[in-house]
Amino acid sequence: LGKRWGPALQTQSRYRFENPLNACISGFFHVCQLHKNVYPDWVLRFAFKSFLIFLLILIWAGLFVIGQIRSVSEGRVFSPDRVPKARYALLLGAGVLSGGALSAVLRDRADTVLELYRKGFIEKVLISGDNSSRYYNEVVPVRQYLMERGIPGEHIFLDYAGFDTYSSLYRARDIFILYEFIIVTQKFHLPRALYIAHSLGLSVHGAIADKRPYTKASWYEVREFFACVKAIYETLTHARPRFLGKVINLQRDGREWP
Repeated sequence: LGKRWGPALQTQSRYRFENPLNACISGFFHVCQLHKNVYPDWVLRFAFKSFLIFLLILIWAGLFVIGQIRSVSEGRVFSPDRVPKARYALLLGAGVLSGGALSAVLRDRADTVLELYRKGFIEKVLISGDNSSRYYNEVVPVRQYLMERGIPGEHIFLDYAGFDTYSSLYRARDIFILYEFIIVTQKFHLPRALYIAHSLGLSVHGAIADKRPYTKASWYEVREFFACVKAIYETLTHARPRFLGKVINLQRDGREWP
């Protein structure tokens, strides 16, 4: 967007996502102002009270969902140098930039896997991510990144259909037959990932991949709220991923898979 519009959009984005409640209430009052000459005052007062009740229920439900998810993750989140050893790590996908460069979030996850591998905490890694289009691939650039930094290709496996956290963990269990491993992702993401893993009967721990402040941190937190609601729904309904497929044996050489 260039130097002219970038800062303005970033400021607008920060306001919108750091103050979602303020934005919601301001939007409601704006609608009321537009219709104050159309509807009687008692209608607007009733609408405002109904809106407040709905907002309180939404906040209560959100706090309940987040509390449930965080309670499951207690005692299972560790720094990379303290996480219990496991043979496998699951690296959850994130955005890839144009040209295949890793985003900051994804690069930090890859660097955390490198740290775990070099210190002997893991032996192999499963990279899960989105490859729903021939023009977008989250897993192959990570494999290349890890191989260039010393992890042999035979120790790296790819899951091209990890379109979201639930799909990645479900497929880790049913396609790659993994039940005990380390989940590598950022701290804001780990409670939800560990909750889903627990619901799927997996024995896992989480390694925190945060290595810097993230420019979109406020947006990640807001998005995580809705993702937690989605995770509750998926686990309660025993949803199935869009793609499953044949079992892949991780005892074999990772280079045998494209």
